[in-house]
Amino acid sequence: LAEMWDQLQILLWVYVAYTVRTTKPNILFIVADDLGYHDLGFLNGNRTYTPTIDSLVKEGVLLTNYYTYSQCAPSRASLLTGRYPWRLGYFFMKGHQAIPNDYSLMPTLLKPKGYTTHAIGKWDVGHWFKTHTPTMRGFDTFDGFYQASLHDYWYHTPHNCPLPTIDMSKNLRENLSAWTGVNGTHTTKLFSDTAIEYIHQSEQTGKPFFIYLAYQAVHAAGHQARKQASCSTVDKYYATTRQDQWKLQGAMTTELDQGVGSVIDALYQTGVAHNTVVIFVSDNGGPISKSANWPLRGGKHGLWDGGLRVVSFVWSASTNLIPKKRRGTKWDGLAHASDWYQTIPEGIVGVNVPQKTGPKQTDGFNLWPAITHNKDSPRNSIVHHIWLPEFKEDGAKKDATAVQIGHYKYLQGSAGSTAISQWPKPGRGKVAFGNQDGEIELGTDHCRGGKDPNDIEEDDDAPDCSKEAGCIFNLAKDKSERKNLVKERSLGKMRKRLLALAEQARKQVKGTKWAWPCKMQALHNMRDTMCRRAQHNNTFAQHSLQPYLKKSCNEKPPIGTKVEIRSTDSSVGYDEEEDDDFVPKKRNKNKNKKNNDNDTPTDFDWKTICLIVTSSLALVFAMKLGLVPSPFFSSPATPSH
Repeated sequence: LAEMWDQLQILLWVYVAYTVRTTKPNILFIVADDLGYHDLGFLNGNRTYTPTIDSLVKEGVLLTNYYTYSQCAPSRASLLTGRYPWRLGYFFMKGHQAIPNDYSLMPTLLKPKGYTTHAIGKWDVGHWFKTHTPTMRGFDTFDGFYQASLHDYWYHTPHNCPLPTIDMSKNLRENLSAWTGVNGTHTTKLFSDTAIEYIHQSEQTGKPFFIYLAYQAVHAAGHQARKQASCSTVDKYYATTRQDQWKLQGAMTTELDQGVGSVIDALYQTGVAHNTVVIFVSDNGGPISKSANWPLRGGKHGLWDGGLRVVSFVWSASTNLIPKKRRGTKWDGLAHASDWYQTIPEGIVGVNVPQKTGPKQTDGFNLWPAITHNKDSPRNSIVHHIWLPEFKEDGAKKDATAVQIGHYKYLQGSAGSTAISQWPKPGRGKVAFGNQDGEIELGTDHCRGGKDPNDIEEDDDAPDCSKEAGCIFNLAKDKSERKNLVKERSLGKMRKRLLALAEQARKQVKGTKWAWPCKMQALHNMRDTMCRRAQHNNTFAQHSLQPYLKKSCNEKPPIGTKVEIRSTDSSVGYDEEEDDDFVPKKRNKNKNKKNNDNDTPTDFDWKTICLIVTSSLALVFAMKLGLVPSPFFSSPATPSH
């Protein structure tokens, strides 16, 4: 019997080894929102509490030169299509953009190999037509919200509708439906729990999964750009942090870490951790008023490295997927968000990406052999952003060009804030939450706040790259982009190569259409109707809206076409992310000058708001009295806070 048992064990181990080798690996792709380069504990000296992510980095491979675009939607479009954002028509983040339908998204490359594909959390790359929604683009399911931001982490209202609505969808293939019964649940927990459900489902089906887990955290919520986290997390881990803004930012980061931890636990509980690759990225650099990107200059919306260079790592419990000698190491090769489109199917799964997956060429590379064997990157350049004079007519904010060859970066134009922000040191004693504008929702564990830190300053000594010659930086020696090398004679050939790369991209982008599904004015005219029809747990992509949209939507214009854009001063505004309009104070200038600019927002049309509120109240009373038929009181309104 003992001999038979030994033989049985050998056969069992052979079977397990064969199964691991022949079963396609699961892919868990985690996207953090607005996570700063200095926001995680392993990079900021544990000023934030992120034990799970820190341990994954120690057991995985940290990508030290990973780049993305400096705003949410363009970066997500890039990683899902394998193209630079500008090649798709995302010249910057402006309005109701959508990935054109003639591009194949990453999940379509995996489904032929038997993968179940799930999108969870933030979408932000198209929802005005059903064909733009996730389950029409290769995902089997979608559990999340369509827009750039929600008004609240617990009460899932989109920030740009004037009436109570819910932007939470639970879609299964062609069936688009509302995600009901989730109000009151923090989205970080909600999305983590959903990922855990799909992991347990895969245990039963035996099929490999691709889970695209795009958290809302740590993005601020709503027009007021408020940070929101559980008060218990604030008190437990950030009692000595002095400012409410940093208390909340830290707590949101810790809760993101806890969410990731719960999903990793599920991988182990279901026995699939040893056949799963976890990829972690931030979609862009952190906003300088709400995150820290030290030692990088600038932040979100800008073209300094603080907006473009973000934390990324890969992890697996399997030494077959990531060799033992590579665990706990760094990879210094050049990488870009567009590379995952080739790396995941070809490098990890073993699927050849078709030669044609859209009208424009792919820009990505398969990095997996280089990452797992510490080889040179197949990528040697990145075109971060291209400026054309035509963009000015469309209201472009970033009149700049940024390209990179190896560790040399060329930057010409207005690149955004020059501030270099880092996580503040904790105080010596406890500081109660609420010392600035922090608020606690009565009877709950909900803490909110949004006042910007008062200790962030512009760098008056930053290089001026707006001049015609621009700037050249050696990022290997100068992470903070302090020394402009554009006049260095020894870099003459490199300067010519950088300028040639930029000029080549300008030629390629000419004639590319904006990634708008319609003319901008048509989309603005549809906003009121979309918001009204989306009330009470309906989503923004119901079948009933399709005829209306098709009738109202005209041919989208090419770049340079001047369009009339309704002012965003109304509460019915763009379906886009709120810009981080925080401007750091100038160093040692006007110290004694009283400034009340931030006391009252100046970017609201109060007459319009009053008219909307008054009209809404009148309509409600008319419905109550039965003077007007009401479809709105069949379900409770969104809880107030």
